[in-house]
Amino acid sequence: MSYAGPVGPIIVKGSGSYIEHLHLLSSEQEIPRSNNNGQEKIQLQLDQYFQGKRKHFDLQLKFEGTSFQKEVWQALLEIPYGTVITYGELAQKIGRPRAQQAVGSAVGANPLPLLIPCHRVVAKSHLGGFSAPIEWKKWLLSHEFSQFQ
Repeated sequence: MSYAGPVGPIIVKGSGSYIEHLHLLSSEQEIPRSNNNGQEKIQLQLDQYFQGKRKHFDLQLKFEGTSFQKEVWQALLEIPYGTVITYGELAQKIGRPRAQQAVGSAVGANPLPLLIPCHRVVAKSHLGGFSAPIEWKKWLLSHEFSQFQ
């Protein structure tokens, strides 16, 4: 399905009732035509999140990756809304304090950005990378922090 997000199009892919991939595109990219039938739940939850009415997604996610990647992605799900941590803190959290680069690679390989909130992980001295256009990371962090003001 496709969704018109505040920064650019969002493409959601899945099978059955599971969401397997979410792609955040730049505003220059066109929204591909797709059949959105049966996707009311994700559309509603995205609407609510972007309106500031939802802080957690309640969707069935299915992701493929190494056991290490899945461990990192599970830890990402535990980062509270409106909070940021560093790659080093995330490495500590999963009990692998020396694996900062591997954690960064796993975060960057996240197939479900936004739903698995990798935008909440930053580098020690700068914003860090993102698996989507960086404008998305900036917008998402600004959006979440604005809810606390």
